[in-house]
Amino acid sequence: MLLLFQELQTTVISKKNKFLILPGMNQSQEVFNSLLSQSFFISYYKDSEHLPFREIFYQVDEALSLMAEDGIIIAHSYGALILIDYFKKRGEVSNSFRTILIGPAFKARFSTTFLRFLPSRLRLPSLNSRRFRVRSFCYVEDYQRLANLQNAFAVADLEFLGIDFSIVYDPRDELVDTSFLESLPFAKEIFSKDFPRHLYFDFIEKLK
Repeated sequence: MLLLFQELQTTVISKKNKFLILPGMNQSQEVFNSLLSQSFFISYYKDSEHLPFREIFYQVDEALSLMAEDGIIIAHSYGALILIDYFKKRGEVSNSFRTILIGPAFKARFSTTFLRFLPSRLRLPSLNSRRFRVRSFCYVEDYQRLANLQNAFAVADLEFLGIDFSIVYDPRDELVDTSFLESLPFAKEIFSKDFPRHLYFDFIEKLK
């Protein structure tokens, strides 16, 4: 299992890195290129298949144990749901790191009800740029995982992130319904200059 974790990292495992990155679904490292030299990047895929959550959680376990004391957790879109689920499942693990959720995918702009009627292994083409995606497609079951995490999420779950966390969102986000975030005191509205808005390139660039 440790070998798997080492294969998925972009840096030497013994290094104390500043950032832990949980990317969006099917999102490549290129989105976070400006931060990679000082980051642990969590991968959800091996040989084009989505890893079981227990293996993703293992990566997070290892990365948190090696983070610098002033480390920052960055969770984007789907990654925000995975991070919250991680802390819910790891009840004995408390988060002492500053945490930033970027465009968290708590609610989609479109209905996912239709997914239940499609074969789980049906490939749906990815509309994201080749540079910023892991695969040219996502399986229906990938979106079903996302929908399951969304259905399990409640605002009260944010308490699992500890006391030092914040949310940033662009109300023009193409994929995420950000309307309910407007009422949260720890959520900050930003207006990304780059397109697509959902990738928040200019905000990520400022974090380095």
